[in-house]
Amino acid sequence: MYCTMRRVLPRRLFRSLGASRVLAPLRDRLLRPGGKAAVSTREIRYETETFSFTASYSVLARAQQRGIENTICHLLYQRARPGALAIDVGANFGFISCVMCVSRMKVVALEMDKAILPILRKNLAPFDSAVIAAKVGNGSAGSTRLDDLLAGSPLLMKIDTDGGELDVLEGAIAMLRRCHPTVIVESNGRQADLVSLLKSVGYERFVGLHGESYLGATNILAEALP
Repeated sequence: MYCTMRRVLPRRLFRSLGASRVLAPLRDRLLRPGGKAAVSTREIRYETETFSFTASYSVLARAQQRGIENTICHLLYQRARPGALAIDVGANFGFISCVMCVSRMKVVALEMDKAILPILRKNLAPFDSAVIAAKVGNGSAGSTRLDDLLAGSPLLMKIDTDGGELDVLEGAIAMLRRCHPTVIVESNGRQADLVSLLKSVGYERFVGLHGESYLGATNILAEALP
């Protein structure tokens, strides 16, 4: 029903309905039965590949209609190498992880939201992947360092942890210095701090996702030059 409404209603009307307090009980009954977000499963086509994807109605609608984080997915897909390791920190329902999986990479997805973890595991079960339930950071406040969790040498790393990205990088210093994976990291206004840390371990190229200056960019693409 959510996907049908989103498809047939004008965008302004759809958003108004979504924000209406009067309709909140009806929305919750349809989309959050038992107090939990309702989920559904659809076949998603990406490039030449197809995969089964389960998510909340709103996320699934985006995935079907226009994709999720299209630029990030495209950049990672372009740089993928079959059999290489990719790390997705803050995987959520795992759409980006699935894209890396269908490019024949080995994916380790990390997520701390207990409500999402079963769905993430379901989405990645058909692939050469692993799901780790962990709060990833620099070792403080109950977090676990990537350097302590993983011993491999990733080719690609995507980080989106709603403000904890710098802590994640601080906890992965040895890995970053050792193998220099291509990093796509959400900036959350800390562009200078993120770039400074990455420079200290040998990274040299920093741009926004569309090749623009990383200053002010929502996400930063960081690479070590050959």
